[in-house]
Amino acid sequence: MKKKSLWRKALSLLLAGTVVMGSIHPTWAQEIQTEESPQSAFSDSQEIALKFEGNLDDASANHVSVTSSKEASYSEGISGQALSLDGSTYLDLGTSGALQPEEMTVSFWLRATRALNGEHIIMWNKPSGAWDGEGWYISCLNDSRPLVLSVGAASKHLKEFEVAASRAEFFPIGEWVHVAITYSSETEEAVFYRNGKAVTTTSVGKDMGSGKITTAGNETDHKYLGFNSPGYNGGFANLDLDEYEIYSAAATAEEVEALYGLHAVVMTDEEIVEADKDALDPFAGKDMAAIKASVTLPLKGKNGSAISWESSQPEVVSASGKVKRPTDENKDVVLTATISSGAASTAKVFEITVLKKEEQQVEVPKNPYTAYCQEQFALNDVRVTDVYYKGAQDADIAFLKKFDNDRLIAGFRENAGLAANAMRYNGWENGLLAGHSMGHYLSAAAQAVQATGDEDLAAKLEELISGLKECQEAAGSFGGSKEGFLFGANVQDASNVEKQFDIVQGDAQGNTWVPWYNTHKLLQGLVDTYKYTGNAEALEVASNLGDWAYNRVGNWTAEQQRRACGVEYGGMNDCLYELYKYTHKTEHKEAAHKFDEPDLYKVILSGNEDTLKGRHSNTTIPKFVGALNRYVALKEVENVEESDYLEYAEGFWTLVVEKHAFLTGGTSDMEHFRADSALDEIRTQCNCESCCAHNMLKLSRGLYQVTGKKKYADYYERTLRNAIMGAVNEQGAFSYFTPMATGYYKMFGTADPETNMFWCCTGTGMENYTKLADSIYFKSGNSITVNQYVASEVTWKEKNIRLTQNSDVTASEKAEFTVSLLDGASPAEAAIRLRIPDWAAGSVTVKINGEAANAAEEDNYLVVDRAWKNGDKLEMSIPMEVVAYGLPDNDFVYAFQYGPTVLAAKLGTEEWNDAVGAGVNLTAPAYKVVGNEKVRLEVAYGKTIKQVLGTETLAIKGTESTKEFMKNINAHMEKAEGKLEFHLRGTDAEEVFGGEGLTFVPFNTLNAERYGIYWYFESAEDSSEEKILAEKEEGRFAEAVVDSIQPGYGQYENDAVHQMDESDTEFETGVSGLGSTRRAKAGGYFSYNMKVDKNTSNSLLCQFAKADAGKTIKITVGSKVFRYTVENAAGDEAFYKKYFEIPEEEIRKAQSITVGSEQFDVVKVKFESGSATQASARIVNGLFMMRAYSKDARLVEVAPSAGRLKVTNDGYVIRVPLAVERLSVTFTLADKSGLLYIDGVLVNDAKVQKFALGEGTETKKLKVYAQDHTTCQEYMLKLVHDDGLEAGEEIIVNGDINGDANWKAYGEATLSLGYSTIHSAPHSLKINRTGKESGAFQDITGKVKAGATYEIDAYLIFKNGAGHNENPPANADFHVSVLYGEGNSQKKEVIFSKNAKLNDWANLYGEYTVPADADLSRVAILFEPATGKEPGEDGIFAYFIDDISMKMIDSHANEDAETAKAVADKIAAIGKVSFTSECKDKIDAARAAYDSLTEAQKALVGNYSDLAEAEQDYEALKKADEAAKADKAAAKAVSDKIALIGTVSYTAKSKGRIDAARKAYDSLSEAQKKLVENYGVLTAAEAKYEELKNGNAPKADIAKATVKKIPAQIYSGKKCQPALTVTYGGKALKKGVDYTVSYSNNVKIGTAKVKISGKGRYRGSISKAFAITVKKGKVYKAGNYKYQITNANTKGKGTVTLTGVKDKNVKKKLKKANVPATVNIGGKSFRVTEIGAGAFSGCRKVASAALGANVAKIGGKAFYSCKSLKKITIQSKKLKSVGKNALKNVHAKAVVKVPKSKLKAYQKLLKGKGQRKTVKIIK
Repeated sequence: MKKKSLWRKALSLLLAGTVVMGSIHPTWAQEIQTEESPQSAFSDSQEIALKFEGNLDDASANHVSVTSSKEASYSEGISGQALSLDGSTYLDLGTSGALQPEEMTVSFWLRATRALNGEHIIMWNKPSGAWDGEGWYISCLNDSRPLVLSVGAASKHLKEFEVAASRAEFFPIGEWVHVAITYSSETEEAVFYRNGKAVTTTSVGKDMGSGKITTAGNETDHKYLGFNSPGYNGGFANLDLDEYEIYSAAATAEEVEALYGLHAVVMTDEEIVEADKDALDPFAGKDMAAIKASVTLPLKGKNGSAISWESSQPEVVSASGKVKRPTDENKDVVLTATISSGAASTAKVFEITVLKKEEQQVEVPKNPYTAYCQEQFALNDVRVTDVYYKGAQDADIAFLKKFDNDRLIAGFRENAGLAANAMRYNGWENGLLAGHSMGHYLSAAAQAVQATGDEDLAAKLEELISGLKECQEAAGSFGGSKEGFLFGANVQDASNVEKQFDIVQGDAQGNTWVPWYNTHKLLQGLVDTYKYTGNAEALEVASNLGDWAYNRVGNWTAEQQRRACGVEYGGMNDCLYELYKYTHKTEHKEAAHKFDEPDLYKVILSGNEDTLKGRHSNTTIPKFVGALNRYVALKEVENVEESDYLEYAEGFWTLVVEKHAFLTGGTSDMEHFRADSALDEIRTQCNCESCCAHNMLKLSRGLYQVTGKKKYADYYERTLRNAIMGAVNEQGAFSYFTPMATGYYKMFGTADPETNMFWCCTGTGMENYTKLADSIYFKSGNSITVNQYVASEVTWKEKNIRLTQNSDVTASEKAEFTVSLLDGASPAEAAIRLRIPDWAAGSVTVKINGEAANAAEEDNYLVVDRAWKNGDKLEMSIPMEVVAYGLPDNDFVYAFQYGPTVLAAKLGTEEWNDAVGAGVNLTAPAYKVVGNEKVRLEVAYGKTIKQVLGTETLAIKGTESTKEFMKNINAHMEKAEGKLEFHLRGTDAEEVFGGEGLTFVPFNTLNAERYGIYWYFESAEDSSEEKILAEKEEGRFAEAVVDSIQPGYGQYENDAVHQMDESDTEFETGVSGLGSTRRAKAGGYFSYNMKVDKNTSNSLLCQFAKADAGKTIKITVGSKVFRYTVENAAGDEAFYKKYFEIPEEEIRKAQSITVGSEQFDVVKVKFESGSATQASARIVNGLFMMRAYSKDARLVEVAPSAGRLKVTNDGYVIRVPLAVERLSVTFTLADKSGLLYIDGVLVNDAKVQKFALGEGTETKKLKVYAQDHTTCQEYMLKLVHDDGLEAGEEIIVNGDINGDANWKAYGEATLSLGYSTIHSAPHSLKINRTGKESGAFQDITGKVKAGATYEIDAYLIFKNGAGHNENPPANADFHVSVLYGEGNSQKKEVIFSKNAKLNDWANLYGEYTVPADADLSRVAILFEPATGKEPGEDGIFAYFIDDISMKMIDSHANEDAETAKAVADKIAAIGKVSFTSECKDKIDAARAAYDSLTEAQKALVGNYSDLAEAEQDYEALKKADEAAKADKAAAKAVSDKIALIGTVSYTAKSKGRIDAARKAYDSLSEAQKKLVENYGVLTAAEAKYEELKNGNAPKADIAKATVKKIPAQIYSGKKCQPALTVTYGGKALKKGVDYTVSYSNNVKIGTAKVKISGKGRYRGSISKAFAITVKKGKVYKAGNYKYQITNANTKGKGTVTLTGVKDKNVKKKLKKANVPATVNIGGKSFRVTEIGAGAFSGCRKVASAALGANVAKIGGKAFYSCKSLKKITIQSKKLKSVGKNALKNVHAKAVVKVPKSKLKAYQKLLKGKGQRKTVKIIK
């Protein structure tokens, strides 16, 4: 009996209820003995059996009718034929409920006909377009989830089961695989089987609800094979299926094995081991003679055999495939695989050669200078021992080790024209951004290698770098790419793989993303690999890529540069400057500068408001990292100090940290910067992109190293500990966003490359945790600086010191340091600098060996400088306490920090699984949940969407104000014993949240729970009307101050702005009640320049002492004179205020002055006695220039925590659902210092206002006062507490019939979708009638209310013909009805009826008012025929409805029209746009009014486009005004510098003024230069100075100068022009200024000369000689070949190795491989003594080879695969060594001719070098 027939017999016996004696197994090969038993229940449970034998017939007893969406295709199956699904075809299995059993087994065979990409639905047994509906579906989901089963409904209990494996391995292309899936409703568990064997099944997907999972089918929903229902119309399967069966019972493992065996080609154990032996090849695609990296040795064969491995040299290659490369020589290793199955066993041998680990040598010029005052320790000098930090590092390294190099490099190989050995990874790594992760990976792995010495990662790095080099070498001849190109992203045009770069610079059109961003990541990774591991190949590839970048950007036009730099480019300037530090190639520096943006840098540094607003954060930050690196690179390489670039970086850092960073150190909202200091305003679920923190730390570390300023170290610690350590979970997965809004949680990626989406934050995350040691310690001179208090150890070899730190700032205030001397004896002189952290709560103290020590404090560091002995102990105590930190835009929101640790309150896990899209492959939490309040919010990319819940505001108990409460916060934060946990006391948190209220813990540990960092606070004291008014008065005064000065304080009166002028005055300081004073004596005066605001009216505010009553003072402002007599004013204070309004014409005449980089408009204010005999009255306690208070009394925003907001003519209406009992509303006034009264009570508008809701409607009266506290505007606020919808709001859901969701069958009807019969796309709803009452309805409960009127609008058609109605009437009436109530009490009321004609769409339109006494507990809208007959009687078996709508049209519609008209009037009032505050107020008022409308109301505003246009026009005017002011100020500053030049003299002072003016002028834009009216003065001064220098200064003889010895130059084939150092009398001379140079004999090897001729102040000349030579290891091209110097002697003894052909073209065309005896390099002769390994490998056209007389060695594979090589002549008699496979794959009839005297020796030497036995060796 054949094996397959045995299986079939076994199955028939098993399924027929036969008891099988013994188990059925694939190796079973005997007749099965049986005895009869009762019939099996499993065989009876078959519900469908599709054999696909050229048809769609169901072979089961149910005979299910199956149709195909188009003609079905068939192919060769596992048995007979199979169904071929082409990615657009699907099967409709009808509506049978039998196909949706609660207990089930699904069995089928599947063959992948191509690589499976995306989702392939196997079967869809759920409602159309409802993945969360009742039923189940099976999906082949993605590359890491080849099978997913989803069962149940989300409304009850939905659960997902899956197989987590490689889809490519689970479903190999071209192979039939049997799948069985069983599900038991009793256990609610599923089991997946592959080829008869259970595979690991997990339930890690969605798990929603908690009820009983039900899958019971219905007879309504269609079931589909091959796509995800018409409602989604996707997931089309593109694969082959065969033998598809469903059983309504959960099969046992034995039954599944039998199902598999029915069609499987069963193999014996002997056949299994032989098949698996043939298939076993772990070295596929690898060179077995050149193994460098570990290899995966499989332990299981393709057909299930067990494989074990044995290594002949386990110390080199372990049995698991781990490779440890030898350091002495290459090692030959034999790996033996033993393949076993049952009793059968066989072996397979693999012979490999593991290459020795060679020390890489590369010529890297040393940077002669340094830009750093603080130097980093190498990562391997520091060891992190802190458990928390070390855990993150270990998890990161574990993640890095999971990567498959072949998948990581796949895209690079494809773009180089090379075959990829594996598929790309998923997510961002399979699209236009693909390849960015490679760069991050290189950086991260290189850091890990230096930090830990990890050999596995080192091997992976070597392999990747070699692979990238191969790609780079191949890329230059593929797809139109240029030499050096390397790119991993997907490309749309294979003929132009650089097209993305063409598009971003405006030279082409098409799809692109951010190609330069990708290049930055890769180039940085390559440089980092060299920096951290010394991999010379990495630097070579990086340099080539840098050359490519230069060749592309070097000739950019200004427009190309503008376009390219307008697209995110990462840190291209940064990485190219970093590369320049190692190559010193000018091209790399110039390419970097193309990405610098000085205009942007100056804008940021200008000090103007909101210069960062709207800019993409992680695009902007790296630009300034690059600016800083320009400063560093030029300083280190050239000793050129471009201090402007340091200023740019420092200014940007300050702006971000002070105005855009949260307490954690993180920044951004939805990836963007928003307005300055607007932080509370932007707190959402999408704050603090992790990449931003990564790059801010990079900037901070660089600034600290350059400046040594402690503030950078403070920020670094805070951001690393909170933002970075808070963005990784325990598994090593990284987060993208870190929500700052209370009530959200972090969403992490995965710690498995197979399932990761590879966001940008995944990349920076990889880097973050392998370099945790990089900023703990720094060194400088004799000092070691401790910047972070993290348990760790640092070794300073040069100082003989190891410093071990034992600290944990989360557990103790002490940091202990132990000094160990490396030699154990000699005392070490060193200073240990301990940073005094900004969070220290008191004096920081130090002990040495237990004794108190005095440590000097220098720049906020404690310095202990002494001779340290072995074992010395240093103990530092840093007091810690809780500190409350607010936000600049809200005085009542606070967060808490303990030491350096930010605290957050734990808020649980409710609504955990719901997420909203936040970008490509990126989601964010949908629900915000705080206590018992929650809200679901979407995400908008360019806009902040936030909502404050009432539970976010904590009420302070007692009499403390919020500020006092925060000042005393340590009295309210109760710390738990023995752990870093606090309970907040003194608020209503216990009542709101229950139990202990709010528990605060370290934020960075909250990875699986919602949290709250920031909280709002309110207190009775804050709500005092007197206090509110006082604070408002104070606030508006501060806002109105234009300028102020302190008369009587000389140091403040004589600054560059105010420039006091005085004569005969008296002043006093510290006068009781008056402060400082100044007055003019009789005939005397004093004056100041005072700043004014030209955009508004200005007043001078003077303060007079009441004691001076009766005295006079004369005040002159410009030409306006005020004469004033001091009054005897009332009040308790010793002085009073008096305003003097300055005429507008005096303000217009204000003088513009420039101070530093700022420009001010000023008027002169002069004070005199006005009397020849009496002194003036005193000006006391400050003098102020005030702008007029604003009169803007608008309420610009009303934001409720729940419900719907509507703007009315007189105010606002908020409709709140009945379920909400307490409403929170945020009011925003146009003027922050304006006043808000609610029902006559002054309230603090900066705080959320809370309202307890009663029944019905409650009206609140709002009065808003402008900043002047006089101008007032009133509003009415209506709080409507009900559930009804407003007029114009759509009630019907899915009225356009996109699937059948929300529609239900009524009576004896079934529903389906109409695909061709539609009124409008996408579908219509088909109602199939089987009885009198047959219709379709939708539940609208809670959406209508008694007394309201509604309009119903729909379209209906009934047709004749097959599938419709056989004998229909010519026309028929249809009812639109309403169902009230439910069950027996349900009432049906016909709204209206309409007549429809056969085959014509009829419009069903009518209006209906809901009765006052209607039962609204359940309401539905119903469509049905009006005949009241059976379908057989009226002839209507089916009809269609489409485009259904229902909206309220009661009196609210009039309100909408009125509201819309009010807004339209505001828009019309804008008029012609001008750049004035009045115009801006009108625009803002119109915008606020429009934004507050409902969508229905907005549709009624006909002139909205006028508003949008006005906003654009105003912004354009604003930018133009700002630009003009900036240009004018910049030009004036330069004009002032030119004016300072004065009379030119031949002096350093005069030269300094000229140079300063020139530098300032050159920094201007062309537009600004045109505004410099005295530029001619500058050019004349320069000419005059040169004339004086050349005519007057005596000329010195340059022959007396000192020329520093010129080092030997390495021959390059180009002119050698080494840089010179020439000094005269100790002064360095400048080339081009003091001398010129000319070179001779400076190309070839030998002695070159340079002549130095005096210029300017110097005369004569001097000549110097220098050598040009070669260096061992250097490679040169000569003729067709490349040669490497092996002996650098240039006097006839030099030798070289021929390493290969010159280039690819030579390799393709070379026919004669003639190796010369000598070669001329640089005019010198070198003997060719060796042919290098692989020198001619792959030169397929070479037919003959002649080896010169000096060849002593032939390397391995020297002539490998030279398949045409027939003749080899060896002329040398010195040949001593021939490498392995040197002649492998040469022509079978090749002849090797050798010297007669060497025949025997050479025959022995050449034996077994890979050639065939037919190759002859003759003399």
